[in-house]
Amino acid sequence: MKTLQENPQLEETVTIADFEKTFNSSPKTQRKSLAKEILTDTYELLDFKDTGYKPTHTDYDSFVTDFSAYIRQKVEPEAYRHDAQRALAHVRALQTPNSKAFKTLEHMADNVGTKKQYEAVVKTAADLGDKGSRRVYNKLKSLRVRLRKGDESAIKEAQIPGHIVQEMITNSHRLFDSIKNPYYFSDAFKDKKNSSLSEILTAVGDVVMQNIAKGLNNPDSPFMGPFLGKYGLSCNDFRQLKKGSFSYHEKLKPANTSLKHYKEIFGKSKDMKSGINNLVNAIALNTLRKKDPEQKFETGNIIVDYSFRTRKLDVILRELTRDACINKCKHEDPRCCDANYFNRSVSSQILAIQQLEALKNKVHLRISTRDDGECNYHNVGGCKLTLFKSPLCMGHLCSAPRENLPGLEDDKNLQYSHDQPYYYFLQAMSGFRGCTLDLATDWLKRSQGADPTYHFPGVLTHLDSAIKFGSEIVKLKHERLRKQAKKKTKRNSKTKK
Repeated sequence: MKTLQENPQLEETVTIADFEKTFNSSPKTQRKSLAKEILTDTYELLDFKDTGYKPTHTDYDSFVTDFSAYIRQKVEPEAYRHDAQRALAHVRALQTPNSKAFKTLEHMADNVGTKKQYEAVVKTAADLGDKGSRRVYNKLKSLRVRLRKGDESAIKEAQIPGHIVQEMITNSHRLFDSIKNPYYFSDAFKDKKNSSLSEILTAVGDVVMQNIAKGLNNPDSPFMGPFLGKYGLSCNDFRQLKKGSFSYHEKLKPANTSLKHYKEIFGKSKDMKSGINNLVNAIALNTLRKKDPEQKFETGNIIVDYSFRTRKLDVILRELTRDACINKCKHEDPRCCDANYFNRSVSSQILAIQQLEALKNKVHLRISTRDDGECNYHNVGGCKLTLFKSPLCMGHLCSAPRENLPGLEDDKNLQYSHDQPYYYFLQAMSGFRGCTLDLATDWLKRSQGADPTYHFPGVLTHLDSAIKFGSEIVKLKHERLRKQAKKKTKRNSKTKK
């Protein structure tokens, strides 16, 4: 795998002028191919539908001007489509996905292009949301009755994590003052640090069952979070449902935000023309870099620089750490993603694109915006973002993936050895994790400096190092696998003889 050079020197970099020369001097078929790649990457970044725009320009400047005008014309219809998808995501968890009513709503949301069509989607979604919320509230009442009768299966249906049940049994005085003997069940958990829910249930008695049932009537109870979160409802929604004053129409009002997101990405309305033009130029350079990863970076658009690097690092992490995170983690879901870390130290432009991208994965989009709740973009398959992940999320490597880096299984000390890529990879990931992604500040400082290399954003330097040394570890992994395969082949041939 090719790697990016660690310390970019801007005076040697490829510029948009160089790309323009390449584009203009290319034959018609090659220009068409380059333009199509730029279109595809722009649509992916902005989550635009490909509506059949066909570039037929002989020079790059005409192409950028025309395509930028097309994007500007499509911003408002696309914003309404995204907001319709957001309304759909709100009610998805409350409805049977295969029901006729939900399928109709899905079709409406996929074909929104005007404000009137968007408003029709919101009204239909709100009606379905009201019905679904009442269904969830009635289910909760039924679960409380079953728990009071000692029905253990109701605990699983109520989405109550095993560790909360155990905490209640062993330290019940912290959660419920109504239990007179806090340690009544503690003998059942001696020497059981990680009891599973099935083991816990064998020790649950009537008092605990009754108090779990009481907890499911209290919006602030630790039992309520997992249950309500599954359906995209909050504790305040539950309070209103109890009072009979809940309205899903009110809940969907904040869903109309995508136009604001696009303005964050392109700049204010009066600057939108130049903002889109700059973005298309940055994506054009990115198109060239994908063909030759040794090309260095010279663009005022750190959005594309950051996305290009993080996607390369993501490929490396899939090779090195993903398996350990999914299969060897000892924590319960959502594991390390137990809060909204994605929005820490990240610019509003990146957050805007995260939300647009998440709507592509509408099944997985979470509605919660609480900092202490599970991450909006996490599910059992891991993170659903690919274009942008925050430095805090992507740079995080806890004990399991660290110890399971290929080659470290036999010698854990290798990660501390300064002559090994493991050491530099972990150092780069740690530096990356601590970075703040402040686009405006980073690039303003650099543009005002006398030295063109002044204040090259640290986040990109750390990413370059992580890519470089991560690539070396991937290479070591493949070499090791090849040796193991050779040994296995030799053993098999000897056995046959």
